[in-house]
Amino acid sequence: MANEGNLSRRDFGHIQIRPDHSLVELPADLPASTWEALSDTRISGKLIELRVDEGAPARRQGRPDRDRPDRGRSDRPARRRD
Repeated sequence: MANEGNLSRRDFGHIQIRPDHSLVELPADLPASTWEALSDTRISGKLIELRVDEGAPARRQGRPDRDRPDRGRSDRPARRRD
């Protein structure tokens, strides 16, 4: 990425390498020419999918969060305590 986009070490912030993707922090004011050069970059022969991180998606109102179990509700009957 540094060579393709003509970037220096100072241009890179935090880098997170994960099994299925990586996050690379770059300057917010990246020139269009650099963005264009990076969009054609390949790593190990695979075209990188460069995009701006716009934060977490907003939750839709009225829909439960499907990634978290509902801890206040159970399908089992209440336990009897003696």
